[in-house]
Amino acid sequence: MRGSTHLFSGLAAASLLSTNLPGLGMAALGALLPDIDQPGSMISREVAGVPFGRIGRGIVGIAILGAWHQTRLPLLLPAGVAFVALAFLPHRGITHSALGLVLAWLAIKTLGWPQVPFLIGYGIHLAEDLLTPSGIPLLYPWQERMRIPLAQTGGIIDRTLGLAALALFLIAVGKGLLVTLR
Repeated sequence: MRGSTHLFSGLAAASLLSTNLPGLGMAALGALLPDIDQPGSMISREVAGVPFGRIGRGIVGIAILGAWHQTRLPLLLPAGVAFVALAFLPHRGITHSALGLVLAWLAIKTLGWPQVPFLIGYGIHLAEDLLTPSGIPLLYPWQERMRIPLAQTGGIIDRTLGLAALALFLIAVGKGLLVTLR
């Protein structure tokens, strides 16, 4: 699925629970994070702002580890290790699995950030990629890819799902704003 479909679907699902900004931000992060291992993904291009290929992820990881070595800030060590590891991982590997979801959730929990919207966004991403012909290794490290091949990335179902999710999100946010304004 396209990054915009993942983003709008994660936001739409999370907005059914709440439209608070921190929660929506975490839903967006969860919806995009599984594709951090893909250089051309929305999270790599738009969020990181640089081509985030294997070498880029490795360099960022080494730089973060260097910062950890200088400051000993606890968050920097696992972040640096994660980016170095991402330099060697294939797209739709561990980040597209239940194990990846659990590891990301543990990181979010440790930071004290909103967990439920993050899990919703991440889970929606996995569910959508499950619908593509290439599927996902949901039970990683078992390499068997699970799939329900109903949609092609960029195809009509992908685009329709993205537009429907955007509409649902806008309706939910609009209702939230109307309640706030009253």
